[in-house]
Amino acid sequence: MERTEKFIEELKRNDVEVYLTSRSRLNEDLNEFFKKEGIKRVFVRPKGLINELSLDIEFTEKFYEDVDAGLSEADFGIAYSGGLVELAESPSDKLPSLLPDIHIALLRESNILDDFDVLFENIPHPLPDITFIVGPSKTADIEKILVKGAHGPRRVIVFIVR
Repeated sequence: MERTEKFIEELKRNDVEVYLTSRSRLNEDLNEFFKKEGIKRVFVRPKGLINELSLDIEFTEKFYEDVDAGLSEADFGIAYSGGLVELAESPSDKLPSLLPDIHIALLRESNILDDFDVLFENIPHPLPDITFIVGPSKTADIEKILVKGAHGPRRVIVFIVR
């Protein structure tokens, strides 16, 4: 199975919504998604692809309660687990993927790796802060009642950019 197909399969298994797009369609696809979802204000981690976006929404680099979603560019994807990897230079870099109810991650298809061994060969040393994201936040109480979003996003959406 191709690496991207395996990654998508594992993302879906982890309750992550997945969209495939190209760099030339990224603005159009994101604008369409935000309009459909009613997303107007996004908490961002400005880097890479995000700096190139031209969208019909408001970006903010500070978290407020009225933010509709968080937007970040994941540094890597792990096909084996369907996980996203975000490297952070400071703790505040991690917040757009952790605080809002909806986390939208952009990931370059070329940054999808087979497994963790390949990941640790590709990240800088000394190791930066690393966040592993494997789907929406989930917890259960003693009665085994599943709750999404108690400790992080209720929804995780990934746009894989070819």
